[in-house]
Amino acid sequence: MARILLVSHDGWRTGAPYLLLWLAQWLATHRQHELEAFFVRDGPLREEFAAICPTGFWAPAPPRRLHRRLLDRLLHHDDAPGALLRQTITRFRPDLVYLNSLVLGQHLLGLREDFPDTRFLSHVHELEHSLAISSQPDAVRRQIDLSDRLIACADCIRENLIRRHDVPPQRLMLVREFLPYRNAEEFASAPRPTQDSASLLARLDDERRRGTFVFGFTGSPIARKGFDLFPLLVRACAERFADHPFLAVWVGCGPGSVPHGLAMHDLQRLGLEDCVLLHGSVASAVPAIGRFSAVSLLSREDPYPVVCLEGAALGVPSVCFEQAGGIPEFVAGGCGVAVPYLDLQAFAAALHDLALHPERRERLGEAARERVFRESSIDVAGGAISAVMEELISSGSSAPLPLP
Repeated sequence: MARILLVSHDGWRTGAPYLLLWLAQWLATHRQHELEAFFVRDGPLREEFAAICPTGFWAPAPPRRLHRRLLDRLLHHDDAPGALLRQTITRFRPDLVYLNSLVLGQHLLGLREDFPDTRFLSHVHELEHSLAISSQPDAVRRQIDLSDRLIACADCIRENLIRRHDVPPQRLMLVREFLPYRNAEEFASAPRPTQDSASLLARLDDERRRGTFVFGFTGSPIARKGFDLFPLLVRACAERFADHPFLAVWVGCGPGSVPHGLAMHDLQRLGLEDCVLLHGSVASAVPAIGRFSAVSLLSREDPYPVVCLEGAALGVPSVCFEQAGGIPEFVAGGCGVAVPYLDLQAFAAALHDLALHPERRERLGEAARERVFRESSIDVAGGAISAVMEELISSGSSAPLPLP
């Protein structure tokens, strides 16, 4: 039985931590490894990880007086995340450390020298912009050099690692982002909370009954996700759709937030506030996605967002920009529509075409559903990732691990 330490940059309900949770659940039921998890920053997913395996996390120390800080420095007491991670590795003695993003490098100083028999595997979910805002070049380099192998979640990420970071192709493996289900039936029958989205779902159901074309977005209202483009797209849709009613939905931008206020400021001046629905984050966006006629992705850069896979599993096609991450790879071959980068007129035209041709929309959605479970089910991804893990573990030191 091998020991595997799963390391996440945080425990928030976002793409990469969720993917790590799903992988941990799969490993716990399909493999006989001893698992432990560690969060660099705490978050609400910690309780779900703790139901699977022991889970540690770093929390910032409370404010200390100056003399206490000076004494800690003199005594070499380090309460940074990297120190706690090092303590965790020393105690747990993992055969393999699984680093669930490429933004952990600042916490990995000296690990290769101190743990020469431990194998390190990095799962990369980031392109250049994300790396630039979440890490530093020397930290990215440190993590790449530490990693015995790297997993890329999309072709564009694999190519970026080779071209921009000089990673040898033989150290890379492609495993696309995934869903924690094996087939469409299992996905559709999974229980999901709807208490915090009841009003949203009621509104969407009402709009659909009236013949409104509903398309939607989910996620943080940030520039990387293209939220600043949202009012401009709504304006382009108003011009394109003419008398055909539509509703543009963004789940993850609730009233009271700065992005919500700015977007409504623009939409009210454009006279388009009745064409949009901005809703706060919900425990599960899947019930809302199932009511969309198209998943829309305005992201300037997004590696392989799970929302598009969830839409595909429901037979809902995606519309996205070309050269904006991994989803253009997914929609290629008839699983959705990719339009020229930042061309909002083309984006609106693509949505309008799907509204006018429901049979094409259904055909794209069915192709997306077939592809997502062929390439991105938990069994496919879990099997591929665990195979890399086991290869690395078997290539480690032949000497037995010392007892704790």
